[in-house]
Amino acid sequence: MSKQTVLKAKDHVIVNGHKLRVWPYEQAVETIHQNPAILVAKFTDHHDYADSLTEHILELEQDPDWTHHMHIGGSKVSHIHQWENPAARLIHARATT
Repeated sequence: MSKQTVLKAKDHVIVNGHKLRVWPYEQAVETIHQNPAILVAKFTDHHDYADSLTEHILELEQDPDWTHHMHIGGSKVSHIHQWENPAARLIHARATT
């Protein structure tokens, strides 16, 4: 697992041949439940990365090095910042920018 450069809002990631900006111009954010500390952003380009991200998560879910099986059922695939996958890199940058 290599150390990756920290992406900034103005940077781009190529995912499935699409050049996607980490934080698209005019990206809207909204507060939820009148709590100014909690924000939600709905990205209109999700269709450009959602399928490949889902596929990658399902692959990692089969690898015990990445997965924690919950005692109540289901699995948690951890360490998104280490996945070395363009779609994961994009959403991690969006979450931390």
